[in-house]
This record gives sequence, structure tokens and C-alpha cells, in this order.
Amino acid sequence: MKTSLEFESLFGMLSAHEIDYFALGVNAIFDLVEARKVSPPQLQINSEIAFFYPFPTYYFVRKGNA
Repeated sequence: MKTSLEFESLFGMLSAHEIDYFALGVNAIFDLVEARKVSPPQLQINSEIAFFYPFPTYYFVRKGNA
């Protein structure tokens, strides 16, 4: 198993074939891939595989904010 302390280094590890994939949230994956179209160029989203992690999403609002 490979690990990294730096999020950005995961993209280099993908490019160097040190890892095969890493999971990203659907709320972030499209923006991250779009921002890295050039580096690495072969980065793509696999639309046939999805992991489901049931965890809550929290929204913090001010008490007086309707």
C-alpha cells in the first residue's frame, strides 16, 4: 500500500503508475480533474465504479439567517 502526506503528490503518483487510483468525493472530483487537464493528461473519471460511504453532510448557518 502506498501513502502520501501531500494531496497534490497523489496526482504525480498516478502519473508515475505508483498507484492505480484514489477515491474522491463526487462534490469535488469534476473540478479537480478539470483543473488538472494538462497534468497528468491521462487523468480521467471512471464512470463505471462508485463507492458509497454513508455519512452525514452538515450545513452550518447563523441562528438569525432564514
